[in-house]
Formats: sequence, structure tokens, C-alpha cells
Amino acid sequence: MVQKPGLLTLDKTAQLLKTTQVNVLMHVRKGLLVQVEEEGGWYITIASFENFVGQNGIRKSTEVCASGCSRHASCNSSCG
Repeated sequence: MVQKPGLLTLDKTAQLLKTTQVNVLMHVRKGLLVQVEEEGGWYITIASFENFVGQNGIRKSTEVCASGCSRHASCNSSCG
């Protein structure tokens, strides 16, 4: 996928958050990240990523983890 100004690919976002693309999409679903479509590809806005990181640090959110998980966001799995 081609780099776009002001946007991150799902793969790059997942790498930065040390998680999976599915987990990134769960962040989108919860309203924690903003996803846009550009020329048939889906991207995360850098502005929403910076806002998320500013509030949560470079890690996935505990808000998308399964509530019954004993490790609750402390692992590297894609659950939640």
C-alpha cells in the first residue's frame, strides 16, 4: 500500500502499537482512531494516532481488550 500524507496504513499503525491490524480496527470501532478510505485503501489519520498516543502512550488501548481477560492489554495478542 502506498504512503499517503497525513495517513498511516493499518499495517504501520499495528506495528507502532505492537498489535495486529484486527486490533487496530477494533480501536477504530471504539472511536479511538479515525479511519479513512483513499483510492480504495484504508488508512488511519496521523492526527487521530497522535491524539491516541498522547492519551495512551505507544500501546493498544485497554478499552478494546476482552473484559474477562486476566492479562487485560498487557499481552501482545490480538484478543479483545
